[in-house]
Amino acid sequence: MGMQNSPLLMSRLVDRGATVSPNIDIVTATEDGSRSQTYAETRDRAHQLAHALKDVGIGIGDRVGTFMWNGSRHLEAYHATAGMGAVLHTLNVRLSETDLEYIINHAGDRLIIADADALPLLDKLSGRISTVERIVVATEAGFEDWSTSLPEAIDYEEFIQGKPTHFDWPEISERAPLGLCYTSGTTGRPKGVEYEHRSQYLHTIAQCMTDSMGLSGADAVCGIVPMFHVMGWGIPWSALMLGCKQVLPHRFMDPARLVRLMADEKVTLSAGVPTIWQGVKSAIEANPDAYDLSSLERLTCGGSAPPPSLIRWYWDVLGVEMIQGWGMTETSPLATLSRRVMKRDHLDMTLDQQFDNVAKAGQIIPGLELDIFDEEFNRVPHDGESVGEILVRGPWICSEYFNDPQPEKFHGDWLITGDVGKIDSEEYLIISDRSK
Repeated sequence: MGMQNSPLLMSRLVDRGATVSPNIDIVTATEDGSRSQTYAETRDRAHQLAHALKDVGIGIGDRVGTFMWNGSRHLEAYHATAGMGAVLHTLNVRLSETDLEYIINHAGDRLIIADADALPLLDKLSGRISTVERIVVATEAGFEDWSTSLPEAIDYEEFIQGKPTHFDWPEISERAPLGLCYTSGTTGRPKGVEYEHRSQYLHTIAQCMTDSMGLSGADAVCGIVPMFHVMGWGIPWSALMLGCKQVLPHRFMDPARLVRLMADEKVTLSAGVPTIWQGVKSAIEANPDAYDLSSLERLTCGGSAPPPSLIRWYWDVLGVEMIQGWGMTETSPLATLSRRVMKRDHLDMTLDQQFDNVAKAGQIIPGLELDIFDEEFNRVPHDGESVGEILVRGPWICSEYFNDPQPEKFHGDWLITGDVGKIDSEEYLIISDRSK
């Protein structure tokens, strides 16, 4: 073989941003404004966190839960667990007690890092999450007097204090687990999807492609999509790799607060669901002269299809491109993306024709295969009319569920998505419905 066989480990990516852009800021919203730390500081603190985790017995393959909003300490947990070979299990702070109890116990989380303001929600599970040995509490202003009946609780800053700022990341298999997210789907118990280093490495590279989200080290990225939801759509990994400025809204999701944050920090790219962008639009319309959004270039929208009128408003009023994406927990999540100009011959289209395409779910991300099938798993024509069940396969697609394989959710090496749609002659996916 002529090429080196280096394993595709996230530890090869997560330190890069701090290496190439050590002085670029990572901004976290706070009750009375924001706080900042550099990439170099974030890397050092992540390495300290890795040492602290190791010192309490967390090793390769152990699950570390996070019960946190989007903030710098959550990013440090991403960084530390990826480097040391532990498994980051992001817990949704909006889940019911019943689902949280099941998910934590099913995953076998040994330690949970929780934001202090979310701690009362977790505290309700005291005595019911038997695998959890320790709670680390990340405190923001106003929540310094936290208390909990959960086991071996310690403040985050005390936990990492005095630890070395360099951790020798271990060489592990590229197929080793990296992250764990649970999806409720529409039926039954929540199902765990375990992401591997190899899968997320490739997903990260694909996400940054020009015809994908086009992330660059020159961007200022505001990830509004929660970091507990499908690994924040992969944005934390891409940003750590590139060293682009990160703007993290924490728990402050009021639309006017979000717009102010994006304006003040000169955000160029943001990601969220349609309800976020509807709220942001309303906030701007209510006070159109209050915000300077001249730096904003593009928004990524997923979770459900945005109304075509919303996509067009952002372009016509702000000159901002909305990129629509389709995916799910099982697809890491990016599977398709739709941009205003996806092919060279789209340059000759009218603006209306281009936006007709943006309203579709998009074209398949390079590296994946996607097709539509009938009930007998025969392929359906790509004519924009024939409807079939959407199946997808590729290196960042789930092949079984964590400790619950459910083979009926797969057909050979294809994931049965549960979505129904059609594909047109230009290879755009158009979602029609759920099959179940």
